[in-house]
Amino acid sequence: MKFRPSIQAVQIAVAKQYQISPMMILAQCRMPEYSEPRQLAMAVAMKVCGQKRSVVARAFKRNHKTVYHAEKKLGKSPHLYSMMAKVLIGPRI
Repeated sequence: MKFRPSIQAVQIAVAKQYQISPMMILAQCRMPEYSEPRQLAMAVAMKVCGQKRSVVARAFKRNHKTVYHAEKKLGKSPHLYSMMAKVLIGPRI
């Protein structure tokens, strides 16, 4: 059986990495210091959680088009894969 983190776990992991509150991942704020981690969290969630775009969108209080934009923007970014590893493996001790 394959381990799949929850969308909430992805949100928390990305928020910790960016040193922001997990609530700011869900906020309506469009400032880059919050929107960029949010987009990254959406893209990571789509890659690792195995959920439909609409489910991920609801978890972020957005619509599926916003999630699609995040995926398109960060699709092959090395930063995306680095964050996916941190979410899947967890912090190193």
